[in-house]
Amino acid sequence: MIKDKITPELKQKFKEAIEMTYKDRSEYGFVICKDENENLQPGPLCKGDKCSVIPIEKCSYKKQGMFHTHPFSSLMKPIPREVASLCVKGITRLFCISATTPSHQDLALALTDKCSRHSEGTICIGSDVQMNKISCWTPNITVPIKGAYEKGSPCFRALGDIAEVMGPPRSWIEPLFDVENIDISDKKNKLY
Repeated sequence: MIKDKITPELKQKFKEAIEMTYKDRSEYGFVICKDENENLQPGPLCKGDKCSVIPIEKCSYKKQGMFHTHPFSSLMKPIPREVASLCVKGITRLFCISATTPSHQDLALALTDKCSRHSEGTICIGSDVQMNKISCWTPNITVPIKGAYEKGSPCFRALGDIAEVMGPPRSWIEPLFDVENIDISDKKNKLY
């Protein structure tokens, strides 16, 4: 669980990224680092496509994972911002996701980050729809040192799914993550 490790600096960076998303309807993100005391600190803020290279960003101690925003409010007009989900007509079906739910690709990337031991694999999402809430998904699996990417393993499957850009998390990947919905308002951090 990461909610108890969020520092005031990280909380402020979450808010800043979400506010920037609300103002200019762009995605913002940053790396989440651990310090020597296991507290979480933010890396530098990036905008848009630059955020896709976040995995190469280094932390001085250890990398927990990544955060980025979803600029949904501009897509939902004239629906009120308070509505917390978005439904999209795909090629063959209609699917709905929460504004702070990571995409399947987000989860596949987070899982491969954990499998390769580059980070703990946490992916946190914020949105301009729910400006005081973030959702953090952390892999709950133990990755073996040898055979992590053997055929049939979750790591192997996630690696094959990285190209899945659109859509909600697939049913096979959701159980591999623990989910925390964290209030980043000025009230004390709490789980919803």
